[in-house]
Amino acid sequence: LNSSVAGVTQPLGAAYLASYLRQGGFTVSIIDNCVERLSPEKLAGRAAEKAPLLIGLTSTTTNFNNMLRLAAALKSRLPAVPLIAGGQHASALPEQTLRGGPFDAVVIGEGEETLLELALKFADGGSLEGVKGVCYRHNGKIRSNPPRPLIADIDRLPPPAYDLLPMAAYHPSLSRRFTTGPSGSLLTARGCAYDCSFCSKSVFSKTIRLRSPESVVEEARLLKEKYGATELIVWDDAFTTDRQRALEIARGFKRLTGLPWSCYTRTDHASDALYSEFAATGCRELLFGAESGCDAVLAEARKQITARDTENAVALARRHGISSFCSIILGLPGDTPATIKKTVDFFVRINPDY
Repeated sequence: LNSSVAGVTQPLGAAYLASYLRQGGFTVSIIDNCVERLSPEKLAGRAAEKAPLLIGLTSTTTNFNNMLRLAAALKSRLPAVPLIAGGQHASALPEQTLRGGPFDAVVIGEGEETLLELALKFADGGSLEGVKGVCYRHNGKIRSNPPRPLIADIDRLPPPAYDLLPMAAYHPSLSRRFTTGPSGSLLTARGCAYDCSFCSKSVFSKTIRLRSPESVVEEARLLKEKYGATELIVWDDAFTTDRQRALEIARGFKRLTGLPWSCYTRTDHASDALYSEFAATGCRELLFGAESGCDAVLAEARKQITARDTENAVALARRHGISSFCSIILGLPGDTPATIKKTVDFFVRINPDY
């Protein structure tokens, strides 16, 4: 798909890793191939120009095969440079990832502290033994080190290295844009307290860690003033888990940026008062993990919501002039042709915007 139609958003994970490595004394480059669309060979050529100490690749499960193609080209061009895999897929299946590609190590879970430690080890030729949160090859065998504790205070992380990204290139898909300019992406928390059966939580886990509202709003101001963002997207799994904090951030968006914004939320968090204030602060879209219109399927997926919650949330959003986006999964455990038809009929009836 043409990226101007499909949309592309900042790789916040890579940008956080880059800023943390820079803070640790390393020079870092990011190639966002969702924007640049380089062939594996051209990407390897660009990487070779940097004479890197190490190279990291990240992917979800859906683009893992593409990551393997890039990894093969990079290893062919730079055989002596350690190749590190990370992200959701690699964290969920580290040994399988290591066996499946030419990787030297896999970073499991949050990567900032682990990647910095790996860089320091590679810089002085040290062993990876004892580096928490990695799975690696040693004399042809795969070793898994103990997990790394989560970063408890995420406010101490430096802001993402936005300056290493082509910031003007990022925006939502054409059908979901509210402005003609670039969008800014924000992560205000890590972790999700809910236990939906289809979510791996392989990177940020179930433990919620919150940034201060002040740091989030200041980052939003930076995105507007320095990088020209004309709308904001909050990528938290469930932004409204702490309702008062979400409202404080929303008010800050209006006060310091005045930009339209959207977020991911849960249908059982919906309320007239919340959506009224969200609309007043510039919220233009709510993205709901609705999944199914059949309560038995929702219960088996451990969603902790009902179809009525979804119907209510979509109606409330409409009442306040906020666009509703429902994600739907057909074929969940417990789904049958009859429940799938029920789900399709349900969403046709409640008529979310997307």
